[in-house]
Amino acid sequence: MYYESTVLRKTNPEKSYRITEQFDSLRFYIVAPLRTEWAKKHLEYELAPLYFLESHVPQDTVLKYLNLLSKNARESEYGQILEGIASGWSATQKGNIAPNFEHYSNLNKPFALKNLKGKYVILDFWGSWCGPCISGMPKMKEYYEKYNDKLEFVGIACNDKKENWEKAIKDNQLNWIHILNDKSKNDISALYGVMSYPTKFILDKDGKIIGKYTGEGDDFYKKIDEIIKQ
Repeated sequence: MYYESTVLRKTNPEKSYRITEQFDSLRFYIVAPLRTEWAKKHLEYELAPLYFLESHVPQDTVLKYLNLLSKNARESEYGQILEGIASGWSATQKGNIAPNFEHYSNLNKPFALKNLKGKYVILDFWGSWCGPCISGMPKMKEYYEKYNDKLEFVGIACNDKKENWEKAIKDNQLNWIHILNDKSKNDISALYGVMSYPTKFILDKDGKIIGKYTGEGDDFYKKIDEIIKQ
């Protein structure tokens, strides 16, 4: 199903999206809960923290079982990733100053989040491989064109290949700042505790987090309208 949706993404995007929805339904509502229940009963295995990384698992459940993992599981690769994600959740609570990060943009210019103070900022964690991310881009472009004098968009592509990332930016004419996340150097997704895509953060003019929004929903855009018109 996943392969078929990928093949159809260009030729029949509507059918591709329907298949992706079916795939996600099976993955999230059948397979993922079985994995979670297995992980709860096998806290000594290195695979357990991986299954707690599923995006459907509530944060309080993850934090509870993170503390119950065996030393071996907690110190494993996935255990360290899970610890990083949990740390990101703590750092990105509403009202906190958004963690700073520095990187090079798609235009090969140095970028530092702290330099955007004075404007509202949208951090958009996305991927060229992510169907909902791409389907939401027309609305993102609409709001960028509407408010770009008052807010700045920063796209952070995750789990992506450089050539696919660059092509998606060009094909979709995404004219804001873009960064390709590099997990081996400075994993911005872990820094912000991002587990699913798209995930968006709204920052105020002082760099404080106003809200976090997962998936494509009108509540994100309503919030933008609200803060800009204050």
